[in-house]
Amino acid sequence: MKKYVKASELVVDFNLYPRHSVDSHNVAMLTEALRTGAELPPPVVDAKSKVIVDGVHRYRAHRNIANGEDFKLMVELRQYSSEAEMLLDAIRLNAGHGQKLTPFDVARCAQLADQYKLEPIQLASALHMTVEKLDKLTLRKQATGTKGEPITLRHGARHVAGHQLTETQQRGVGKIGGQTLLYCTNQIIDAIQYDLLPLRDEILMSRLAQLYQMLDKTLERRQGRKKSA
Repeated sequence: MKKYVKASELVVDFNLYPRHSVDSHNVAMLTEALRTGAELPPPVVDAKSKVIVDGVHRYRAHRNIANGEDFKLMVELRQYSSEAEMLLDAIRLNAGHGQKLTPFDVARCAQLADQYKLEPIQLASALHMTVEKLDKLTLRKQATGTKGEPITLRHGARHVAGHQLTETQQRGVGKIGGQTLLYCTNQIIDAIQYDLLPLRDEILMSRLAQLYQMLDKTLERRQGRKKSA
C-alpha cells in the first residue's frame, strides 16, 4: 500500500541495513536528480515500525531537498511478521536494483543473516546468487571474533580473513579502511620520493614519526622470528 507519511516518522535502522554505510555521493546524485524534476520510486517501509526497508538513499535525497523541514513522503508500506523477514526483504530489494552491493556489503549481509538466524539458502536467494558463490565471498571477507562470532572485514584487512582474531586485532580491525595496506604505503613512499609531503602539517609529521618508531620495532620483531624459524 502506498501512502504519504511524515518524514520525521521514518526510521533508519542500521541493524537492519544491508549496506556497510550510506553513500553520500549516491545521495548527492539523487538529490540533483530530484532538483531537475526526476521521480524516484517510493521507499519501502515497515508499516508498524516505520523502518525504511529499502530506499535510504532516496529518503535522504528528499530530506536534502526539504532543507531540514518536515515533509510528507510517498512510501510503500509493507507488513512483516518479524525483523528477520524485514532484513531478508531489505537484502533482496537492495540486491535487485539501485546501487550494486559491494563484496563488503555482501559480507555484512551474511553477518546480519547469521544474527537473525536466516538459512544460507534464504540469504543466497535474496542476493541472487548460489550458496557456493556466497560461501566464497564471505570466506574472503570474514574473520572470527574472540567469541566465535563472524567479523566483516574491509579490503585493507582481508589478509586476516578466515582467521581467529585476538582481542587486540578485533579492537582494531574496524579502523582499517577500504584500501590495501600496500596501496597506503606506496602513497607515502611516492609523496616522500617526489617531495610532496606537507612538511608544515604538524599532525601528519607527528604521526609519521610515530610510524617510524613502530615500524622499526615491528621489523626487528619480524627479523627475530626469521632467525628462530
